[in-house]
Amino acid sequence: MQEGCIVMDKSNRCLLRIFCCFTVLIILLLLQFRFASVYGDTVTSIQSKDEILHLEEEILNMSRDGDERIESVDFDHAVKMYYDVPLFNEKKNLGSEEIERIVTNSNYKWVVPIKNPTLEKEAHLYIGGPTNSLEIENKVKQGYLTKEEGEKLIHSQGKWTVAYVSTYEKNKHSVLKVAQEVIARENLNVEKILFVVPKELQIPVVLIKVDGDYQVMFHEFPLVEGGISNVKGELSLDRFYPFNEAKEVVREFAREHQLVSTNGDARPNGVVVPWKESSIVVVGIAVAGFLLYKLFRKKRAQPNRDNL
Repeated sequence: MQEGCIVMDKSNRCLLRIFCCFTVLIILLLLQFRFASVYGDTVTSIQSKDEILHLEEEILNMSRDGDERIESVDFDHAVKMYYDVPLFNEKKNLGSEEIERIVTNSNYKWVVPIKNPTLEKEAHLYIGGPTNSLEIENKVKQGYLTKEEGEKLIHSQGKWTVAYVSTYEKNKHSVLKVAQEVIARENLNVEKILFVVPKELQIPVVLIKVDGDYQVMFHEFPLVEGGISNVKGELSLDRFYPFNEAKEVVREFAREHQLVSTNGDARPNGVVVPWKESSIVVVGIAVAGFLLYKLFRKKRAQPNRDNL
């Protein structure tokens, strides 16, 4: 009897390990085939918001969740968000001109607020990069893209297109809105404002130029809750710091946590994962669970047959 229990315990541990491996594999596949990743790199050719105004209807259609009422697309407050920017890479102190050069030489997307009476939403617009038709067809066959989405990707090369719409949870706000509130509250005389996703953090930060010098605000940090603190100093959320002072703290934080650049477009905290992505995880885990259940039943039945 004890031998049977030991065998069952080992079998259960083996099944648990297999289930964990299935779960990790599903998550990794999901990250690899994220919808936005097949858009390719953006280019810095747009000079005016006028070139994205024709996307209003598409943004509205992607923003609606069922019968949800969307008021309008707020192009007046659309902003360029530069991404994959080596903002904190330099050891030396950077002047305003150097900071602007590093930022504006990088790729960018448009982030467009959406007026919604309930949850805060914003659309993310990219220029479609070079596409591999065979790769997109495979993603359609595998269910990661619909046929319409696949066709859209193929025809979006070199054109501005709506990649996805972010929906923030209740009481969560985008860094765009928070930055505006902080600037108004502190009555800052802002000469210039830049929205940036640094390579070192992969989350949006805000740069403002005040009296000729740049300051930076963080709305969140990766891997941790709240602000950060290390031997180089301390940084809290939702307040502005002199750029070079904050740069040293961020560089130390990135070194401690071995942060590396990914795709430059990580979604901020509070953003609801689109249903297509979450459903893949749920279905995948459910299938893996069913297969493991059948395997478990088979293993339990095996000793009974042996006894017969």
